[in-house]
Amino acid sequence: VGDVVLFLLTVPRENKVKDVVGIYVRNVPLDMSHEDITTVFRKAGPVVSVFLKKQFEQQQFRTTWAIIKVPSMR
Repeated sequence: VGDVVLFLLTVPRENKVKDVVGIYVRNVPLDMSHEDITTVFRKAGPVVSVFLKKQFEQQQFRTTWAIIKVPSMR
């Protein structure tokens, strides 16, 4: 199991400055639920939404990741 990794997801704007649209979290522990992730990120501030993805390969989890949005990323 690897370390949890965070990335900011961005999209370009007309003036070449990028808007942050979400926080991408890689290597989410398999036993973490949507509610668990929300609880962790609420310690830093309000959470607008959490998308959690667990991909299966041959009856086992292969990858887990999440995208978290906070109020400044609407």
